[in-house]
Amino acid sequence: MTTIDKAAIVLEFCPNYDAIISFDYQVDDIISKQIIDYYRDYVFNFDHNNKEDLLFIKNFDQIIYEYIDSGKCFKEVQNHFRKNPSCYNDLINSFIRLNNEYSDRLVREITTTKWV
Repeated sequence: MTTIDKAAIVLEFCPNYDAIISFDYQVDDIISKQIIDYYRDYVFNFDHNNKEDLLFIKNFDQIIYEYIDSGKCFKEVQNHFRKNPSCYNDLINSFIRLNNEYSDRLVREITTTKWV
């Protein structure tokens, strides 16, 4: 598979690739650097023929995009990794677990309003 073929598949399954890779984090933000470096490496090395991998990478792309796009999610992830440095050992699973917890809480925090 050529590099062009891989890039086409990545762009098909990772619509947020450009936004994530070009995310401008601060120089001392080691957490964002590691997350984005891992993302960059992972999206070009997963099994493009495996449906489970394709679903995973599509979800992973969305999770990382949520991290860079939502200030609230960004702060929560940053705080979590600062308090739990052992999470670096299993970065992906820790990040996905944390994002799922964040999403669950976000859904519960939605308030209803009354229309008069």
